[in-house]
Amino acid sequence: MTEKATKTTKTRQENDEKNSAPTSTLFPQRVDVDLADSKITSTPTETTADTGFCQLSTTPQGYDRGGRSQEANCILLSTVDAARLTGITERSVNRNAADGKYAGAYKTPTNGGEGWAIPLEALPAEAQALYWHQQFTTAGLTADLFEGGSSFTPEEREEHWKRYELATEKCQGRARVAFAALMRFNELLRQGSKKMPAYAAVMSEFDVVRSTFNLWQKSVEGLEQGDWLPALVPDFSGRTNARRADWPGQSWTFFLNDICTPGRPLKTAYNRTVREAEAKGWGKLPSLQTARRDFENVDPAVIALLREGETALKRLSPTVRRDYTAFALHDQWTMDGRRMDLMVRDQRGEFGPKGRTFRLWLYAVMDMRSRYLVGYAIGASLNADLVRDALMTAFKNTQRIVPKCVQVDNGMEAAAKEITGGAPWRLRGKVKEDEIIGLLPFLGVEVSWATPAHGQTKPIERLFGTLARMCETRPEFKGAYCGNTPEARPEEWDAGKAASIDLVRELFSEELGAYLRTPHRGDGMNGKSPMQMYTELMNAPGYVPRQISALQMRVCALSAVPITIQKDGSFVIHGARYYSVETASLAKGRGYYARYNRHDLAEPVFVYRGSKLVAENVRQIERTPGNSKEAAKKIAKERADFIRAKKAMAKALVNIQNLDTPAEIAKRVANEHPEMIDKATGEILPASKVVALTVSAADVPKAKSQREIEQSASIRAMADEIDQLMAANSPKRYRKR
Repeated sequence: MTEKATKTTKTRQENDEKNSAPTSTLFPQRVDVDLADSKITSTPTETTADTGFCQLSTTPQGYDRGGRSQEANCILLSTVDAARLTGITERSVNRNAADGKYAGAYKTPTNGGEGWAIPLEALPAEAQALYWHQQFTTAGLTADLFEGGSSFTPEEREEHWKRYELATEKCQGRARVAFAALMRFNELLRQGSKKMPAYAAVMSEFDVVRSTFNLWQKSVEGLEQGDWLPALVPDFSGRTNARRADWPGQSWTFFLNDICTPGRPLKTAYNRTVREAEAKGWGKLPSLQTARRDFENVDPAVIALLREGETALKRLSPTVRRDYTAFALHDQWTMDGRRMDLMVRDQRGEFGPKGRTFRLWLYAVMDMRSRYLVGYAIGASLNADLVRDALMTAFKNTQRIVPKCVQVDNGMEAAAKEITGGAPWRLRGKVKEDEIIGLLPFLGVEVSWATPAHGQTKPIERLFGTLARMCETRPEFKGAYCGNTPEARPEEWDAGKAASIDLVRELFSEELGAYLRTPHRGDGMNGKSPMQMYTELMNAPGYVPRQISALQMRVCALSAVPITIQKDGSFVIHGARYYSVETASLAKGRGYYARYNRHDLAEPVFVYRGSKLVAENVRQIERTPGNSKEAAKKIAKERADFIRAKKAMAKALVNIQNLDTPAEIAKRVANEHPEMIDKATGEILPASKVVALTVSAADVPKAKSQREIEQSASIRAMADEIDQLMAANSPKRYRKR
């Protein structure tokens, strides 16, 4: 036992003998006492023996009046008692004790086994207060000698106790010592002691002066005993001894600018500030220890902003917890790409030259609700083609199901117009009418852009980390695993040990299957695996997913590229020329885009203007040798057919227009209705008010719109141009013969 504890015990025994009153068993058992929400009433002559106070299940041997508890003199509670006081189950109490959450708890033999002995002081303050409330109630002590009767509302009492909860451990310890001293004073008065001897005994036992004890009494005056503890917490607000030391001149600003450089040690920044102060005559600086303390007093969030930037500041702010149960299956997909930490060798030339060594890219698509990875693709580079392959795999695996919304990253691979064209984006500007309609808007899927520089918004990031640990660190990839940074690169890494792409595919598929069958602890998963959750939601009664047709899926598999219709009606894609009668009829110039098979340029392509299909099955113009007679005949025949068809269209259009002239109309009226022609002037007379019911509105010529007039003029000009071309080529044809 310490010297102070020995002195305290001895002094207390002397006071007890001097007062000639039975020693109470109540207060020697208290260690760091918390309070109850009840008042204690007693008479000064009442003793513990008279009150019938309920003895504890385990009686301690002593109490350290200095506020320091020892293992041998704690109030020990059983698991049942601790569960009743804390309001949790006995199983939770046992688990907390095993996890070390109750300081000083240990196992002790019980009836036929072992049980936990839990110190009262290890429980929360509310549980300790409830314990003493029960003890005082059992003893019949319902009031205190001090005047009380405070009437806190629940909100006021919560604010009052927050002061205790926010105090430091040292301040809480001082409050508990003050509380124990006041309770000891009450005990002495109950035993019949006079006030002055009781004051002297308390001051001797707790090593406290009378003025401090009077401040404690004044602090709890008018309060219920259950509200004493927060009132006894020391108040150090307004102290001036904790202010920052005076830094001369611009030294403090200079020191802050230097120390806020990323990676800058404090001592190095301080030494440079000292040299700068000597050079500019600022004066003597505070010590290094003072500089360290002043820097620690600066708001950590401000330091994080200055040293690491806004991204680091965001990490210190509270985040939103996503409720996954609010999503239905296929309501939202999330997709992103990641560069695998494996060196691979392309032995078959699948992604370029044979034997090329590089790191693979993985692009994956995951259903938000079930955490099921619906599709993925691997490639040598992160581009729109890799994104398209991953989405097509997802459509194939889900039987052509499309989501309502897709969350995409802000990378250029997903922001490419052939993937998200037509959807607003912060870096794209206004969506034009003739803009390429990307794959997702083409299917009516809403595009949701993830928050920039905030990976927590994309749940698939966590999936990438899990799959990387499961797959990329397998023994089969020893030597091929290169780490995600040069510092993390293993010593055994060797580019010559690069793994084959087929092996990566095989092992990744194996580990992915294992992940999909593993129980998930995420929100809304209820301990089920992604595959189990996906299957249950798919088979749920009344669930009807959105599906696309096989034709839509074939169109989605095609890449998109802007094209320019040339004067001859052809256009070029990656050096290959395409032409059809439909493209020859289109307005020349830009504003079109074509969907084509990037793996086979010989397949027909589809031409769009915005969302409208303007030409389909446009075939490639094959390159032919200059001396190929068969190819020349084929081209000449196609050209002759085209010219003949257009001339026929122009002639028919002109004939139709000639039928609409006033002279032709008067001629037809004179033949069919001679009574309507004025024989003197040849004008058409007004029709009678009674008309024949057999005359339909289709027989009445309609006035032409301005668009129809312009179209007729365009066709006439085209026919004239064709006639001039034919006339110009006729002499050459005769000369060749």
